[in-house]
Amino acid sequence: MKQLKQELEQLNQKIEKLKLENQKLKDQIEQQSNQLYFFQQQQQQYYPKKTNLSTPFLSSRNSSYQKVSFKFQGKLGIRIENDGKRAQDKGSFLTSGFVICEPSIPFNQNVKLAFLIIQNYYNIQLGICSKDKYGEMNSKYMTDDLASLQFYDNDTIVIDIRMKEKKLVFKKLRSSQHREIKIDTSQVLYPCVYLGSSSIIEIVDYN
Repeated sequence: MKQLKQELEQLNQKIEKLKLENQKLKDQIEQQSNQLYFFQQQQQQYYPKKTNLSTPFLSSRNSSYQKVSFKFQGKLGIRIENDGKRAQDKGSFLTSGFVICEPSIPFNQNVKLAFLIIQNYYNIQLGICSKDKYGEMNSKYMTDDLASLQFYDNDTIVIDIRMKEKKLVFKKLRSSQHREIKIDTSQVLYPCVYLGSSSIIEIVDYN
């Protein structure tokens, strides 16, 4: 009995030690996040303004594209900042990292929006989805279906939503990579993202 008590005390001490180490790690992550965000605010102006775009995006200024101002919608476990333009996963394992943007994508209209990957701790996914009757994500078209398309910190990814062609095109602005997915446009669709633990993403201007 005495030995069992000693083992329990040792286990509690280890747990407390792990809690302290975990808190230190969270503090370091938050500090690095702030530093990265400040740096990116200074640098992001260079990425969305590139003009040497590959063929799928030559029509970015075409009148067939409708300009829509999308914003992340608040959700448990996700921190929304910058007037709905910035989303950060709080690192909770009890909540889903999926976040939906509003408003919905206009029917029979082509739309583009760009996401800046500020911090990709684990498997950020981008795409579009529909909602169920409870407002939760239903059917989806995400980049997890494209294993060859990888995202890294400071990447800017354009999502070209071609409702008229029933097609979704992903493009990394810092490379020539682009991928396409066929989509069902008969339902109401919304831009959406999946944020892994503590990942940060921002909607940026793209003209």
